[in-house]
Amino acid sequence: MIGPSSVTTGLPAILKKSLIFHCDGFDFLHTVQKVLVGRTGQEGSGAIPKDAIVELVSARGIPELLDAIRVKHVSGGTSLIGLKSYATGREKFQGETLDWVWFDEEPPADIYTEGLTRTNVGANPVWVTFTPLQGVSTMVKRFLHDQSADRHRTIMTIDDVEHYSDDEKRTIIASYPAHEAEARVKGIPVLGSGRVFPVAEETLTIEQRDFPSHWPRIGGMDFG
Repeated sequence: MIGPSSVTTGLPAILKKSLIFHCDGFDFLHTVQKVLVGRTGQEGSGAIPKDAIVELVSARGIPELLDAIRVKHVSGGTSLIGLKSYATGREKFQGETLDWVWFDEEPPADIYTEGLTRTNVGANPVWVTFTPLQGVSTMVKRFLHDQSADRHRTIMTIDDVEHYSDDEKRTIIASYPAHEAEARVKGIPVLGSGRVFPVAEETLTIEQRDFPSHWPRIGGMDFG
């Protein structure tokens, strides 16, 4: 359940329930949580205004990490945002009816489908934001290859990041290993879980051409 037992009783009824998943609590603390509520000691300096925050519920295990955020709803009630790690598993939120789910970084397939199930009532939205470093995974296939009217994908490249100068972009691109650059810079999935040779594919490929029939041919197959 996303309603933590430590939440203070006597607060207004919860009108909307959302759940945000993360793969690493420490990274989440310094990324999404910081964007939502601000840095520790500066709560209310993030996307959620200070006067809209009803309660911040601490998580266990990692200092300063939150487990839930109660926010004032426009109607006068409150909305609950639960913050959970993939490590907790899908069992922790089975049975919930959710108004919105956000998977920050690529989720395990079973947790993703559970998120879809929890939002079925009302056909509520599910967001997934990640860099495709795991290659053409089940999640990547779902959005890139399995077309559906109920799915939308937005691919962002480094060129869409307007707060970096051109010089900063070149420096960032040069800092990535060649075999990861396309995924990190262009959002193109890394081929396989890891390449034997860290070489960009475009350095090995050529345009289609006809080869003389007397040239030797070699057939190869990689079973993975």
